[in-house]
Amino acid sequence: MRSTTTLLTRFIAASIFVATAAFADPIVYTTESSFLAATAPGYYKETFSVPRVPPLLTQSYSQGGFAYYVQCLETLNTDGLYYSGTFVGASLDYGNVKVFFTSGNAKAVGGFFFDTDLSDLPVANSDVHVTVKFSVGDDYVETVTPGSSISPSDLSSAFRGFVAPAGATITSIELDANSHPSDLYSGLANLTVGNAISGGYNGWKTTKFSPTELANPALEATRWGKLADPDGDNIPNLLEYATGTEPLVTGTGGFSTALSGNFLTLTYTRVLDTTLIYTVEGSSDLVSWTTVSVANNPSTGAQNVSGQVTITDTVSTASGRRFLRLKVGN
Repeated sequence: MRSTTTLLTRFIAASIFVATAAFADPIVYTTESSFLAATAPGYYKETFSVPRVPPLLTQSYSQGGFAYYVQCLETLNTDGLYYSGTFVGASLDYGNVKVFFTSGNAKAVGGFFFDTDLSDLPVANSDVHVTVKFSVGDDYVETVTPGSSISPSDLSSAFRGFVAPAGATITSIELDANSHPSDLYSGLANLTVGNAISGGYNGWKTTKFSPTELANPALEATRWGKLADPDGDNIPNLLEYATGTEPLVTGTGGFSTALSGNFLTLTYTRVLDTTLIYTVEGSSDLVSWTTVSVANNPSTGAQNVSGQVTITDTVSTASGRRFLRLKVGN
């Protein structure tokens, strides 16, 4: 959504309690689109389309400052990795496929995790246990169970994306062969490695909502999305972020109105985010709105330094009713 608006009314300030928490689990995404939205530009996606000739126990990859190697952890043979042209997997059914991230900067890792049969076809309803290890903190195990719609052209139900908790990087991921029947083989496709978006709205929401909430697309409209209003105070999340207020504390307002002589003023708190566009608009009937034509309005780009901004209307209240509102977009 490109923008959101809200009418300005009177707000009561509320105290904010900030508590520290134990080392958190990663944020887990179940769709590639939501994962990529939380991944910074410049990520590296490997399709494993280049043929490789066995025996091959280890294969290295690097691009854009990210580096890793894929290894097949087999103890009874040297067949190692298997390349189909669309995915990398294990040559034998008891081989674990493991990716070791060596560049030390993998904050976001995603891919399609599935089992295949002897014909390289992805198998529905077969549990794949994916173990994610971090530079600090505990390991995380995710069970991926692709749905009945999975096919070579539609792997969407097999996607998982992981964003490491603050202060950690992802050091490895492993597909456990012990989780599937003996006639199936581990497979990994379209592995994406990158940095998580640490600033802006996407970074802010990770500090306000739990990894479980953020990984649930069904909660976007009501909980963590830009237009969601989880505390019910008629201030959507994007405006809460843009004015430095709390999305789960009712009635904490980052803006106020006042009279200066015969002119209405609006004061709002601005955050340091050059992608935001702050616009104060005026109206005499709550139907037709126009931008108040004064300096620093709209405010965007380098103008967006943190602090309070006061905009004074150019239409006198002596001529009748007057209303101001703040619109924020990105």
